[in-house]
Amino acid sequence: MSLDRPFKVLGIHHIAMVSKPQGHDFFTKILGLDLTTTEHVPAQQTHVQMLALPAAPALHLELLADDGSEGPVFKFLKARGGGIHHIAIRVDDLSAALAYCQAHDVQLVDTAPRQGAAGTQVAFVHPYATGGILVELVEDSPA
Repeated sequence: MSLDRPFKVLGIHHIAMVSKPQGHDFFTKILGLDLTTTEHVPAQQTHVQMLALPAAPALHLELLADDGSEGPVFKFLKARGGGIHHIAIRVDDLSAALAYCQAHDVQLVDTAPRQGAAGTQVAFVHPYATGGILVELVEDSPA
């Protein structure tokens, strides 16, 4: 693909995992990771907990839990019993990244940005386009 992309990849934003409640205890009590935010994201029927990684402050572990509405996270947990859900990649211009993907026939779950946790804008790339990995593109909110 062309090197003249209209956006920049800034790094990994987070790694999202779906687990049963004991997963939270492992990461916070055993590993001692700090819980930085807890948020309900109604559009995704999900409760989100972000955990800070001391050696990489810009990278977080995201623990996902169903909000009781049997949404996508519930279905993931029921089908797979937990695990890594997706990798989120930070970009500087999400709209430009999506347009570039569409111009290069990349299959997307979201063709337009939507509201994510912590004021971010997000869009998902279909696992078909990435060799089986669900990828979330994230643009941080202007702070």
